[in-house]
Amino acid sequence: YRLLEYMLSVINGATMEHVRLYIEQNCEIYSRDEDFTKVIVPSALQSCCEVYNDKFTKGQKSDILGREKEIKQLWNIFSKKIKRNAIITGKPGVGKSALIECMTQDIVNGTCPKRFSGYTVIWFDIEASVAGTKYRGEFEAKVAMLKKFIEKTPKVILVIDEIHRIFGVGSTEGNSDDLSGALKSTLARGDAIVVGTTDCYEKIANHDAAFKRRFEV
Repeated sequence: YRLLEYMLSVINGATMEHVRLYIEQNCEIYSRDEDFTKVIVPSALQSCCEVYNDKFTKGQKSDILGREKEIKQLWNIFSKKIKRNAIITGKPGVGKSALIECMTQDIVNGTCPKRFSGYTVIWFDIEASVAGTKYRGEFEAKVAMLKKFIEKTPKVILVIDEIHRIFGVGSTEGNSDDLSGALKSTLARGDAIVVGTTDCYEKIANHDAAFKRRFEV
């Protein structure tokens, strides 16, 4: 009924994309794989979200050595009851992404702390989230779907590469709302663990103190 009501209200301008987005955002959709455990990203987010666990196979040995201290620090941050989000800082090439790889491989291999067994790492691409959205409403719909996906999916670690670029993404002239503002409620409620990587941490510190307080560095 809600779908029919929506279609009738916008019948002159409705497209199949509108219908698809409405269904994904307002209906419970269940996807299953052969073992009923794999997280499947909604089709509306597949252009900007990747299940990072899929890059590794169980038993695969890591080629990255000597980062045990940093990985342990990440697990300690994630184990907190509040403020369990992390930002990995450093110049390009120092191995920020390598830490994410090690962490994900530990989860896949079952060598992570027991409480994080079964977690799924989702890699979020900021640029791809904006690509293909001609109108502000399309971007807002994609962000709404991301928030719902994170809220509905247990045991998720969301990785945002170059997280300093989150400010201003999706905003329009005269409107202060952007991707960082949209995700603040998700960070505040702790619906998922969020990890950001950046070589421009000062942009976060100077731009939004409230956003900065959600993270450990």
